[in-house]
Amino acid sequence: MIYIFTDGSCSGNGKENPLGGYGVVAVDEQDNILYENSKPIEMDGTATNNRAELWAIVDALQWIEQQGSSLCFTIYSDSAYCVNMINNWMAGWKRNNWIVPSTKKEPANFDLVKIIDEYMTFASNIALEKVKGHSTNKWNNYADKLAV
Repeated sequence: MIYIFTDGSCSGNGKENPLGGYGVVAVDEQDNILYENSKPIEMDGTATNNRAELWAIVDALQWIEQQGSSLCFTIYSDSAYCVNMINNWMAGWKRNNWIVPSTKKEPANFDLVKIIDEYMTFASNIALEKVKGHSTNKWNNYADKLAV
């Protein structure tokens, strides 16, 4: 089992000229770091914490794809939005031709939603779980520091 912790940050969230980035760290059952990445992301006037969080998950999924399908992975995010989107809402949106019933529009961050869906569609070896942010989980805190 491989555990991957993701985090995104955006200072000036939703304001002009926001600064954002994300962090990802993957560890094995013995707490050995297998992968880590920290990257600033291009932000425009609509940038949000949610986009940074989603970019972190995309990065994790890209790394998972390179590892092969014989391993099992759990991605941890402290973003309730991301976990709910992937675990609860995305399949319904897809069945509804990518329209959110309540808004009659595409989901927010649709470009990233589609990328995540492409990775998750064929991935029976990936789980996504919520982890409490800014708490005692050392690997979530590590990803948080990478995201700054």
